Amino acid sequence: MAGEKGLAEAGSSRLLSRTKPGGAGVVPSRPAVKRNKGFRLDNEALARLRRLVERLEEETGKRISEAALLGGVLYLGEKAETKDLVEALMRSQWE
Repeated sequence: MAGEKGLAEAGSSRLLSRTKPGGAGVVPSRPAVKRNKGFRLDNEALARLRRLVERLEEETGKRISEAALLGGVLYLGEKAETKDLVEALMRSQWE
């Protein structure tokens, strides 16, 4: 058809990247989708969360959301030793 580009003229289009050798069947990566996760915190855990948010906001001089803080804590948790996490969990329950 006149006026339509062939694949050779598509340059680095997404369609062409799917048909290149080594790229067949590869779907372009998509940004992570943020999903809601509901859970309940007791009063002490909520107070800890708020105190941590306040400390970080004072340190950074910026607004920090509770969700961002929890993301940071989860990141630290991935890097921490399992025994340390178990100990912290037990202490948080009986403190």
